[in-house]
Amino acid sequence: WADAIAVQDDISRKITQALRVVLTPESEHKLQRAGVVNLAAYDSYLAGVSALRKSSDLSQLNQAADFFGKAMTLDPGFSRAYAGMCEVGVGRYYKTQAPADVAAAEAACRKALELEPTRDETEMALGSLYLASGRYEQAEAVFTSLTARRPQDAEVYAGLANAQAGLGRREDAERSYRKSVEVEPAYWGAYADLGSFMFRSGRAGEAVTAFRKAAELAPGIASTHSNLGGALMLAMRLDEAAAAFEKSLAIEPSRSAHANLGTLYYYAGRYQDAARQYEKALEIAASDPQVVGSLADALWLIPGRRAEAVRLYEKAVRLAEESLKVNPVDAQVIAQLGYYYGRTGDTQNSARALARAEALR
Repeated sequence: WADAIAVQDDISRKITQALRVVLTPESEHKLQRAGVVNLAAYDSYLAGVSALRKSSDLSQLNQAADFFGKAMTLDPGFSRAYAGMCEVGVGRYYKTQAPADVAAAEAACRKALELEPTRDETEMALGSLYLASGRYEQAEAVFTSLTARRPQDAEVYAGLANAQAGLGRREDAERSYRKSVEVEPAYWGAYADLGSFMFRSGRAGEAVTAFRKAAELAPGIASTHSNLGGALMLAMRLDEAAAAFEKSLAIEPSRSAHANLGTLYYYAGRYQDAARQYEKALEIAASDPQVVGSLADALWLIPGRRAEAVRLYEKAVRLAEESLKVNPVDAQVIAQLGYYYGRTGDTQNSARALARAEALR
C-alpha cells in the first residue's frame, strides 16, 4: 500500500508540474491523501468491506466486524471503519432481531459522523440505519443524494428502493431495484434485493427467478438458498423448497432457513418437526418475535401443549413491543402483535394493534 500510494502521489504531482497547474490549498490537501493515515488500518478496512459484500450470512458479518474492529484499533480516527461497523450492526439486526445490534450500529454511526460527516461511506451507513429504524423519508434523501455521486453502485439503488418500498411507492421501488441489477449485473446482492421485493409483493415466480440468479452467482452463501426456498414455498413447489432449505443449512445454520423449513413442516401438518426447527431458529435469534410466535403456533396444534403455546405468545408480545421501539412503523410486526394478543385472549389490545397495522398498510 505504501509503495502504491507513493507512486500515485508522484504521478499526480508530475502531471500538475507538467501542466503548470497552481494548486489551491484545498487541492493540495486532497492530493496529499490525508484520508489514508494508517495503511495497515486501511488494509483491514478493505478486508471488512470485502467480507460485507461477499455474503450477508451471520458468520461473514462477524468476520467483517473483526476486520473493522482491527482497523479502529490501529487508527481510532478512521471514519470509514466506524461506518463499516454501523453496516455490520444493521446487518446483524436483520439476522437476530436483537435491539442491542441496532444500538451498536447507532454508536458506530455517530462516531463516523463526528469524524467525517460528508464521506460517502458514512452516508451509506446512516441510510442503512434509517431503513432499519423505519425513517424512510430520511433514508430516501440520503440514497437519492448518493445516486448522483455513485451512479454505478448497486447497493445505493437498493437502499433507495428499500426506502421507496417503506413509503409505499412500490412502482418507484421496483424501478430502483431493477436499476440496481442493471448497474451491477454480476452482483448477487442486487438479485437478492429484487427477489425480496417480489416475495413481499406476492409475485412468487419472479421472486424464484431473482433468487435463483443470486444463488447461481453466489452458490456458497446460505441466505441465497434460504430465500430461494421461501419463494419456492410461496409458489407451492414444496419439494424444491425443502431441498433449498437443506442446502442452505448445510452451508451455514441460520434463523431464516430453520424457520422457513419449520413453516414448510407446519403447513404439511408435521407440527412436532416444525417445533424442532423453530427451536433451532431461536438458538440463533432468541429475540425474534416471529419465530417465537411460530413456535407457539406449532405447539398450539400439538395435543397437551396449548398452555405452553400461550406462554410463548405472551413472550412474542413482549419481543414485538421491543422490536417496535427500533422501528415503530413496521406494519408486519404490528399486525403480528395483534395476532399474538388475540391468542393470549387480550382482544382489546389485539384490535388496537390490527387497526394500527391496517392504517399503515
